[in-house]
Amino acid sequence: MTTPPSKELTIVGLKKLVETLEKPLEGEVLALTTEVISQPAPAGEAVALMPKDDRARAQFRFWLDVMKDPEFELAQEIMLMKQRRKFAATIRDGLRLMIDLNAGHIDVLLQLFPWVKDAIMQEVMR
Repeated sequence: MTTPPSKELTIVGLKKLVETLEKPLEGEVLALTTEVISQPAPAGEAVALMPKDDRARAQFRFWLDVMKDPEFELAQEIMLMKQRRKFAATIRDGLRLMIDLNAGHIDVLLQLFPWVKDAIMQEVMR
């Protein structure tokens, strides 16, 4: 269970927490070096980054208001996912799922969560 943000939570404190979680472990090598972006891209716009292997990548930035409990909890989960190196894959899967569901399909849902089919069948058979 996550704890709500304290009154003393500051951007500096949150930034220190993120920096601590994003530091590589001793002997670990970062796959992509961090680039300083002098001017942040407007929300939702892509920032093209060219890593050393010459693959084109796009980065999307978004904001969370950590003074709101649900967004603070989401920020904590994101930091844990980043620590476990699961954040990018989770975002990609989540977006694929939302796009598929919005189109009226459940293919990605069943691909990501095969147990859902059995759960729905049990509910229908009641």
